[in-house]
Order: sequence, then C-alpha cells, then structure tokens
Amino acid sequence: VAVPGSPQALAAVRSFASSGLLCRNGCVTTLAESGQQWDFPNVWPPLQHMLAEGLANSGHAEGEALGASLARRWLRANATALARTGQMHEKLDALAWDGKPGGGGEYE
Repeated sequence: VAVPGSPQALAAVRSFASSGLLCRNGCVTTLAESGQQWDFPNVWPPLQHMLAEGLANSGHAEGEALGASLARRWLRANATALARTGQMHEKLDALAWDGKPGGGGEYE
C-alpha cells in the first residue's frame, strides 16, 4: 500500500495511466479477449469505483485528475446506455460510442 502523496503513489498512478487498461468508457479488468464476462472489452462498476476513489486519494494532482476522468468516462457511458436502451446494465463495452452493453460469459 502506497502512502498518499508518496513517490510510490505517484509511480502507481503513472503505471496505471500507461497500462493500456484505460479505455473510452472506463477501465477494463484485463486486455485478454477470452469471451468471458470479466475480460476485455467489458467494464464493470465496482472496478471503476475502486480505481476512481484510489486515484482521487493518491495525494497527487495527476492521480486526482485521472480519477475524475475515469469517473466522467464511466458516467457518460452509463448515461448514453440509459438513453439508448432505457436500462442500466451490469457491464458496458469499453470502446463503444453508443452505450453498448458488455457481453460474454453469461451464466447458463
């Protein structure tokens, strides 16, 4: 655990920023495209919340800005999905411009 404001916290923020996990509509869990529900291109609400909060509490302006950007991406994607479908979805497509729900790995 990095102490807020520490060099380690800033390194974690920068590592996340350059990881390739941050997409148009939020942060994906993995870049693996296996067709399973947790994998690319799906984005999940709990992960967005944990990351936005963690970045906001990093103690660095860079992290705070990235956390706010992540929250805006997620909220915009959900507002678009709600306007398009009239529903909230458990996961969204990380790259879609039209609020497309996520898919794959559904329970049988």
